[in-house]
Parts: sequence; structure tokens; C-alpha cells
Amino acid sequence: MTVPSGNHPPMVTPPALIVLALLVLASTVTWGLLLRNARPGQPFPGPPDQQPRPWPAWLLPVTILCWLVLPLLLVRPLPDPSLSNPSFDAASARETLIQNCVALAVLFGVLTALVQLAGTEVAGSESSPVGLRPGPWSRQIAWGTVGFLACVLPTIIALWLTTPLRTVDDLHPLLKLIEFDPDPITRITIIVSAVVLAPLVEELAFRVIVQRSLLRWCPPAAAIFLTALAFAMVHPNWPDRIALLPLALILGITYHRSGSYPAVVMTHLLFNATNITLVLWQGIPN
Repeated sequence: MTVPSGNHPPMVTPPALIVLALLVLASTVTWGLLLRNARPGQPFPGPPDQQPRPWPAWLLPVTILCWLVLPLLLVRPLPDPSLSNPSFDAASARETLIQNCVALAVLFGVLTALVQLAGTEVAGSESSPVGLRPGPWSRQIAWGTVGFLACVLPTIIALWLTTPLRTVDDLHPLLKLIEFDPDPITRITIIVSAVVLAPLVEELAFRVIVQRSLLRWCPPAAAIFLTALAFAMVHPNWPDRIALLPLALILGITYHRSGSYPAVVMTHLLFNATNITLVLWQGIPN
């Protein structure tokens, strides 16, 4: 749900407008049902489906170290795909995209190994340390879908409030590139990176590791808020950081209540997929 510029509003196409209207309606209905079913006097963020044990104390600092060091070694900055950058080379950008996808996959593998190792120290607390529960997948899909619908309305409000702060340059490089370079390889690589790898890596890092690690030192509400703040701060500009806070908080609540890694991955996946679809439909102003 991108707002490229407050000064140069994009031409919203009918398909994008219809999808946005349906999403806002579905989000409003979702919030109505959630508020109707809320128990009076229940403290935020509500009871978890299963109380997890906090991770060993070493996991959080090691994860932060990996998050900082591995991208420095493996990730290359994307060139600016704009008309004001005459040196932009689409072929070089595609190579960078593919390399960065590999880097995300490596980071995912490292974090998964760390979680599995930490899980041996909390053996018996749950059947799977990551949150891959043996329970029905339909329940995890339902959690993920409700989380996505719940985040739509507050995210659109946050985007609207931050519109005066935005310019085209603030748009995420991947979203600019997917419109600027129509090459199928570019678009497929961006979709794999943003819709598959980014949710897998970020939810494993922030919800599964950071949020659960913080339970060692603070109550669930504080862990959710601090994790959401950290998640927002790793994004490149202030308008996006503000606009992503509703998503980050809802992801934290969803993980706390469901204990399901697939559920928050699905919420994040649907959010990113919607962003990319809307950008492709409405275009980016020059």
C-alpha cells in the first residue's frame, strides 16, 4: 500500500482502486469482528495459544551480529532506477538482485540453524522451536489472513498521515525497480525476494527470535512493541518506518497469540504482494 509522493499523486487505475476499496472494506469488517469478540477487561495483548519458553540468552546477540555482518559481506546496494541517474544499468541491477536473493537465502539458513540449536536448550517446551506446529494448517492460514486484513486499515491511515513527508525518492528501491525495468527476470527476482524470502527471513529474525528472546527480560506487550520498533527502524526512510508500525505491531500480536511462524509469514507475504501488485497497476510518477 504505497503512496509514492504527496506532491505528485499516482494515477490510480480502476483495478487498483477496486482492490483498495475491497481491502478497506474487509479490514473494517475484520476490526469490527475482532472488537466484538474482545473480552472486556482482558489485558493487552491477550493470552497466547501456548506459552513459549524464552530463548537462551546467547541467541539474541548472535542473531544481531549475523544480521549486521552477513549483509555487509554479501549484499550489494541496488542502483537507483530513475531518470535522473543516467548511469543506471538494468543488467547490472538484475545481477545485484540475484546476488541479494542468495544473500537472503544464506541469512535464512543461518538463522534457522541458530533457532534449531537454541531449541535443543529449551527441549520439551514445544514440538517445534520455530513454531511449525503439528496443528491444522487451516488455523495458521486463518491467523495469517486475519493479521493481514487487520493491518490494512491502520496502514492506509498511517500512509495518508505521512503523505506530506513522502517523495518518489522515498519509495523502496525494489518497488521503483519493478516499475522501471519491465524485464521478466527482474520482476520474478523481485517477487521472490520481497514476497517469499523477505517474510521468511524477517519474521524468523524479528518475531521468532527477537520478540521471544525479549520475554526473558520484559512482559509480552513490551516485547511486541520493542520488536515492532526494531522492525520499523531497519527500513530505509522515516515515512516508511512510521507507516510500517501498524503492520509490525499486528505481526507481533499475531505471533504472540498464535505462536505460529507460518501465520506471520503469511501476513507479511500478503502485505508485500499487495504492495507490489498495486505498484504494477498504478505505476510510479516520474
